Amino acid sequence: MAEIENSNISFLGDINGILSLYEPSFLLFESEHFLEEAKCFAINDLEKYMRRTSMDDVDVAMIKHALELPLHWRMSRMEARWFIDIYERKKDMNPTLLAMAKLDFNMLQSSYQEDLKYASRWDVNAIDQLPYYMRVCFLALRNSINEIAFQVVKDQGVDVIQFLKNVIE
Repeated sequence: MAEIENSNISFLGDINGILSLYEPSFLLFESEHFLEEAKCFAINDLEKYMRRTSMDDVDVAMIKHALELPLHWRMSRMEARWFIDIYERKKDMNPTLLAMAKLDFNMLQSSYQEDLKYASRWDVNAIDQLPYYMRVCFLALRNSINEIAFQVVKDQGVDVIQFLKNVIE
């Protein structure tokens, strides 16, 4: 660790470069001390950048976001939406790329909403119309709801299944 920390190397200003070093450093194995050093170095450099008086708001937002949680630990679709919003604020943003990213995101959201329409019917017979991943989710949710409702009926004599279904819909 001393090699990197004792060096006068700094990537201040090259936020993409230092973030590109920071993100994969979370994929290290125990014996990979170099990646541990790289992570410490990247965190130090990113924190130094944020202490500077003249900082780009978009860069600061990206740094704070990265330091909260590594990218590969996040939900990719939520991240896509977050990055679209950030990219839109960048001075050197490519409008065509931004439009394509928004279109892709919206098309996928539309597909998910269509899938949810089938799932919200609570009709086991409609399960064949769902993609496989939605079938698994639907059945797991349906079974959990039924299990909770069964427990409430057994313990308290109250049928809450319709209330639970309404909460989910």
